[in-house]
Amino acid sequence: METATEPASSMDSVVVKDLADADEMAMTNEAQLSNHFHLLRQALLADVPGDVVELGCFRGTSAVLFQQVLAHYAPDRDLHVYDSFEGLPPKSEADGDAPLEEGFCYATPEELRDRFDAFDAAHPTVHEGWFEETLPEELPETIAYAHLDGDFYDSVLTSLETVYPRLAEGAIVVVDDYVDPSVLDHHDILPGVKRACGEFFADRPEEVAVLACGENQAHGYVRKQ
Repeated sequence: METATEPASSMDSVVVKDLADADEMAMTNEAQLSNHFHLLRQALLADVPGDVVELGCFRGTSAVLFQQVLAHYAPDRDLHVYDSFEGLPPKSEADGDAPLEEGFCYATPEELRDRFDAFDAAHPTVHEGWFEETLPEELPETIAYAHLDGDFYDSVLTSLETVYPRLAEGAIVVVDDYVDPSVLDHHDILPGVKRACGEFFADRPEEVAVLACGENQAHGYVRKQ
């Protein structure tokens, strides 16, 4: 097992490329997966306590990566994934002209488990239902790493409100589709994501940093203080 002073395992480039190639809808690219690999590895090597959660798992491409990283670095940790498995909820006014519509990103629990089986990865704990129904009661007590991929304002805000109190000190939160045109020359097609983050962290000590991850793609990144 690696220590914090040792280089990342060769599993990085191999696993990331294989998973990106397997994502037939191109929802998750190599740069996004590489961000997750290094940030999750960092949290685990720093021994930040808690489990790993993904809110909005779709067919499980990034979730498989999380499980493989956990198997290598911290096999005693659990992975929890959350999804409605009914596609996206309706948009709100806060989402502006976001091009995604209700029902997009539909996947089934069977498709999720098939993705794990294809990579010989242990199945995660799957929580099926809308975030407002599952998150208040079904999140692990302590969280070391959270991937929030809700696409719309209400989903991201609900995710932050429920995950944040359970974050361990030093825990990492990665928010998908967080685009700040003042930092990166990208078009923000899902403005509700950044709006929800801005409102939530306005009176908290953490600031959301921007991580580039491919053409017109970006992650928001927060470390719990």
